[in-house]
Amino acid sequence: MVARGYGVLCQQGSSGSQSIDQSISECMLARNSYLSAGDRNNAARTLNDLAFLLYQHGDLDKAEEMWRQAIDVFRAVGDTEGLAASSNNVGDVLLTRGKLTEARKLLEQAIAGYQLVGDRSGIALVKADLGSIALQKAELSEAQANYEKAFAIGSEIGDKSASAFGLAGLGEVAMNGDRLREAREKFEAALRLRKEIGEKETVLQTRVALARLAIEEGNAADAEREANVCRDELDKAEMRDDELEAGLVLTRALLEQSKTVEAKSEMAKLRPLNEKTENRDLSLRFSLELGEILFAEHDLRSARTLLEVTEKAAQSSGSAGVSWEAQMALAEVQRASGDASGAASQLRSLELRERKAGLVLLAKKTHEVQMNPFNEHK
Repeated sequence: MVARGYGVLCQQGSSGSQSIDQSISECMLARNSYLSAGDRNNAARTLNDLAFLLYQHGDLDKAEEMWRQAIDVFRAVGDTEGLAASSNNVGDVLLTRGKLTEARKLLEQAIAGYQLVGDRSGIALVKADLGSIALQKAELSEAQANYEKAFAIGSEIGDKSASAFGLAGLGEVAMNGDRLREAREKFEAALRLRKEIGEKETVLQTRVALARLAIEEGNAADAEREANVCRDELDKAEMRDDELEAGLVLTRALLEQSKTVEAKSEMAKLRPLNEKTENRDLSLRFSLELGEILFAEHDLRSARTLLEVTEKAAQSSGSAGVSWEAQMALAEVQRASGDASGAASQLRSLELRERKAGLVLLAKKTHEVQMNPFNEHK
C-alpha cells in the first residue's frame, strides 16, 4: 500500500505540479517499496513512469537506460502491456536521436504487444511514429499508409489526439508531394481537433507546420509573423525543441524575403537551443539553415564545409530529405565557385532521385536552381 501511494505521486509528477526532484524521490520510494515487497512487475512500471518524467525534462540518456531495464523485467515476468509501452518509449527516444532503423524495429515490437492486449490507441500512436520515420527516410508511400492507419484507428475509437497525429502527418506527406491545398486542409483539421481537446503543445506544433506551409505557398511574410508568435509562446512554455523548430521556420521565412541579417541574428538566438537538443532532425536542419546563410553571405568555403558535414550526417542517419536538400545547396556552392557544368550534372541527378521518391516539392526547387544559374538562396 505504501508503494502504491508513492506510485500515484510518481505518476502525478508528469503534470508539472511539483518539482522534478520531489517527483524523482517519490518514484524511487515507490520502486524500492515494490522491490521490498517482491513485486518486480510494479517496480518496473514505476521505473517506466520515472523514465517518462526524466524524458520530459530532457534527460534522454537516463530515460532510455531505465526503459531498457523495464523492458528486461517486463519480458521476464510476461507483462505484455508493460513491454509494449516501454518498447514504444525507447523507440521514441531512438527516433528523436535519428536512429531510424533501430527505432522502427522497437516500434514494430510495440505494435505487436499492443495488438495482444487490444490497446488500439497505442497502435495508432505508434503508426504515427512509424509514419515519421518513413517521412524522414523519404519513403512517402509507407509514411502515408501509416498516417492513414493512425487517423482511421483514432476516428474509430474516438481518440482525437491519435486522429490529429494522423492528420498532421498526412499534411506533411501532402506538402512534400507539392499538394499544398491538401496539406493545408489536413493541418487545419488537425489543429481543430487539438484545440478541441486542449493540447497546448500540439496546437503550437501545428501552427508552426502551417507557417512552414505558408512559405511554400509564397506567403513568407505571413509565415514570419506566425512563426515569431509561436516561438515566443513556446519559449514561455519552456518547450525547447518546439521553440527551436519554430525558430528555424522563422529563419527560413526571413531568408525567403532576403532578410539575411535578420536570419543570421535569429540563428544566433537559436544556437544555445541547438547545442542542448538531442533531436537529430532539428540539429541537422539547424546546420542546413546556417549553411544557407553562409552561402547568402558569399562565404563559400565555410558554407561548403558545413554543408558537407550536414549531408554526411543526414545520410548516415537515413534522413534522405535533409541529405538531398544539403546536396542541392552544395551544388549551388559548387556553381558559385566556378564549376557550372559539374553543378548542373549534380542537380539533374538529384532531381531525378527526388521525383522518384515522390518529393515533388523538393524536386521543383532543384529544377528551379538548375534553370536559373544566377539564383541564390535568399
